[in-house]
Amino acid sequence: MTAVDEELRPGGEAAVVGGQKGCGTGDLFGLRNPSVYNLNASVRRTFNITPERVKFVFAVDCQNVTNKVTFGGIGANVDSASFGTVSTATSNTGSRDFQFSGRVNF
Repeated sequence: MTAVDEELRPGGEAAVVGGQKGCGTGDLFGLRNPSVYNLNASVRRTFNITPERVKFVFAVDCQNVTNKVTFGGIGANVDSASFGTVSTATSNTGSRDFQFSGRVNF
């Protein structure tokens, strides 16, 4: 037996046990990915068309109001030149989106 033994995880990938690269299912080097933050907002306004019965509802919905970028995972491959860097960036749900709607209630 060598100092580094490999065992097969349920997913089919090899996990290094007893070596320097971590043990079992723990995080490699204890690194965490950046957090995800997404803010959505909506505004609604009701206008009376007739005094009692007919109303017009105007609404605006906005997804990803802050238009914040979510960064990808941290490079954890020791043999790579990008070790320890965050090299990808994607937005949470795409770009900032507005949806306008109108409805007549009677």
